[in-house]
Amino acid sequence: MRYFLLTPIAILLVFSCSQNEEQSSQEQTNYRIVFEDTVRIDSKGELLFVNNALSTSDYLPSTDKLYNFNLKNYGIEVLDIENEEFVAKYPFENDGPNAVGRFITGFQMLSEEEIYIFDINFFGKYNLNGELINKIEMDEFLSYAGDSIRVNERVMPNGGFQNQQFITTFSVDNLYKGILFLDFENQKVKKELTPEFDKASELSFSIMLQGSKLPVRAGFQVSVVNKKAILNCNAYNEIVVFDLETGERNHKVFNSSLFPNQKEPKHTSDVMEGDPRELIQLLGDQITFGQFYFDDVNKLFYRISHMSNGLEGDQKKRRSFLSIFDQDLNHLQDIGDLPDDFPMEFLFIRNGKMYSFLNENDEIALNVISVVTE
Repeated sequence: MRYFLLTPIAILLVFSCSQNEEQSSQEQTNYRIVFEDTVRIDSKGELLFVNNALSTSDYLPSTDKLYNFNLKNYGIEVLDIENEEFVAKYPFENDGPNAVGRFITGFQMLSEEEIYIFDINFFGKYNLNGELINKIEMDEFLSYAGDSIRVNERVMPNGGFQNQQFITTFSVDNLYKGILFLDFENQKVKKELTPEFDKASELSFSIMLQGSKLPVRAGFQVSVVNKKAILNCNAYNEIVVFDLETGERNHKVFNSSLFPNQKEPKHTSDVMEGDPRELIQLLGDQITFGQFYFDDVNKLFYRISHMSNGLEGDQKKRRSFLSIFDQDLNHLQDIGDLPDDFPMEFLFIRNGKMYSFLNENDEIALNVISVVTE
């Protein structure tokens, strides 16, 4: 077990005083994070899939289990968090009538009978036995009622579910354009354009790689939680929030004194040539804002952001920051720097604590972190 405190920095309390600016004179509350423990999962001799830092995993509160989709052998590994052990493995097919597809881009558990696995060509709904319940080809969205989806528009599987409605983003000619509300059951679609993020196109460029163009873009994510759909771009310290009960839409812009509030264009032409790894880092080394997680016990939202420390070689490390928001998504505080190894790739909330993935010699471990007030 490890237990230590990170001393918080001075806080900045802000709330939305307009659609574009957030400042406040609220009474200040100091937060700090406590690293309580490291949970080490007993693999029972099973070689668990850790290659993608659990990015194709999902925690299901109703069962208190973590479901890890193995992209190597196409199966779901079930981890019991309470008892800290691997408990089961369910095989899936990568060929045949129940196939999950070869280019998996997303994985979400609604229940053990409702598992969504997203391929670049279709959305598949499965149960835990690997049986295909429903398959929706991407082309089928073109015939949905409501706001029509055109041939040059692409549905991006980077969202979440609310009452059987999938809320995600879409692009037009490979550039982000807005948010989609997809009703699979009634085959309807509703579009919401988000011009607040049209500026992200300024960051876009392509890398010439073996005669083809590799696009480099800012990333988008929709977090569906606490009856809200929160759209964030990883390049800007701002969000667009859709209240799923009232239909209200709100653009919130935050400000931090700890880190830059946006990425800046670093490319010198629309098509760049050179080492792809170095060119990708023109955006990757800059501040990158993560998705939002809701702590239902403490009624707080959390977001992890990171950026390079600006050094090169063995001295190059990632600096990470934790941002805290109240349940109305008013910005409360930024905490940094977190430890260099603080992960951003996978995080879930359980019983008022954050659990983050840690690879320990190819075994699954989870840091247990609390946010407390002083």
